[in-house]
Amino acid sequence: HRTPKEFLIANTIVANPKTWIGDLVNSTEAEENLKVWMKRVQSLGYTFEEDLKKLLTNLDDNLIIKDNQHPYLLKLFLRKKVSIETMIILNDLLGFFSHWNKKLKDDIMWSDIKILCEKYRPFITYDKKRMMMIARKVFTPEMEVA
Repeated sequence: HRTPKEFLIANTIVANPKTWIGDLVNSTEAEENLKVWMKRVQSLGYTFEEDLKKLLTNLDDNLIIKDNQHPYLLKLFLRKKVSIETMIILNDLLGFFSHWNKKLKDDIMWSDIKILCEKYRPFITYDKKRMMMIARKVFTPEMEVA
């Protein structure tokens, strides 16, 4: 069962932040957005791990901003290759958004994404220790993960 809150999050925060609420009523696209979003958050650990596997093997290389260009992680997000949840969780674990904010302060795309992440963050719940273990497993596979 879906709640009105979940329906609105899936369609206004995740699918399209500029959606007019009236367009969601009796919309098959809105229902599909909800299904996709619910699947993603219900399997957040799996989604997070699969997204991390798409990143460069050196974690820092995904976050570094060179010559005012978007970092690799942000580029993947913009291409819809990694989820917003993965970006938010990685930031929770590593705290790189503040660095991006300084380096990309005049970047309109980052500004919009940052606001979206800030608004969506309170609605994401996950086991931080589990996500940290997943990140360690992906980025340091040679190490034994207990």
